[in-house]
Amino acid sequence: MSKAKKTAELLRARINCGDYLLTDVPVERALAEEVGVSRLTARKALLMMIEEGLLQRTPSGKVVCASTDKGDRVRQIAFLSPAFSSWNFDWWRFAIERCASRSNIAIRPVDYVHWNDLVVARTIERFDGVFLWPFMGEIPDNVLKIIRESEKPVALLESNGRELGIPSMQMLPPESIQLLLELLASKGHKQIDVLSAQNFDPIIEARIQQWSLWRSLHGIDGEFHNYPVKPYESTVSGGYNAMCKLVAEGRFKAKALLCTSEPAAIGAMRAMRDVGIRPGEDVAICAAKDEGMCRYVSPSLTVLECPKPDQYINLILDWMLSDKREWIGSLNLSPAQFQLFEGESTDFELKVKHTSKSS
Repeated sequence: MSKAKKTAELLRARINCGDYLLTDVPVERALAEEVGVSRLTARKALLMMIEEGLLQRTPSGKVVCASTDKGDRVRQIAFLSPAFSSWNFDWWRFAIERCASRSNIAIRPVDYVHWNDLVVARTIERFDGVFLWPFMGEIPDNVLKIIRESEKPVALLESNGRELGIPSMQMLPPESIQLLLELLASKGHKQIDVLSAQNFDPIIEARIQQWSLWRSLHGIDGEFHNYPVKPYESTVSGGYNAMCKLVAEGRFKAKALLCTSEPAAIGAMRAMRDVGIRPGEDVAICAAKDEGMCRYVSPSLTVLECPKPDQYINLILDWMLSDKREWIGSLNLSPAQFQLFEGESTDFELKVKHTSKSS
């Protein structure tokens, strides 16, 4: 195989993986120096890509990725998420990749460090579509402006985009935790505490609001224990340390506990065991979302099962691949019903003492 064809193969692989949507296509000299070929060979390779319809020249002569209506370029969809590790990110990305595999679509993971990160605007402007996981807090106005003015479709993950006018998906919206609260109440619990051991983002905040509203409506007592960790810190450790501190200070009195995430609950259960409290026997404990470990810890952890998002992802992908920029339908795609995985951690029922008058 000639050097030009080898260089063309390198370019083709990068184009199909979306590399040149995040950075510019190299000019002949830069490409020649990088690959170790002559400028003439680099020029031939670039021309091959132009002839295939994968690259194109702008009126100024600059070589860029071809628009999707030219050639047979793989459609590039970005998965744009904050630059820290999260089981939730992986869960969504794997689901999107699974759905995208049915078509000529490549899913490109892209990390951003803050809202003004240059990669945010570049990704929205250059990719064929974007699944965006919003960073902590609300999307700032300058980013909303970029999304609304872009010709490229953007959908939000684990957010309600109704008020923003942006399509979104939520598999377990905040009100879903009422199912867990009803389970605990059915077991006689009159005080249900909440433990949060992660960043206080909009998702966690909304769950806390639902807990507070539900308690008010049903006359249930409860304390909110908030022990946030930094994005790069372990939520399991956060839950463990928080529960150790609460017990040591005598501030954990409840017999029922809702954790805002599964990792926080796993950490809290380990801490309880270390101080002589038996989860599921002395305290009922559950978590707001199944994150893959609930069935394999001891005791097994009661959680809300996360529905498969495939049907909603397919709707979004069809829209992203169409020529229509206006979204038709609900701006917040979410299941109508939710299911519990009822583990051993909520076996504990609060026995109500009955007193009888002596004659």
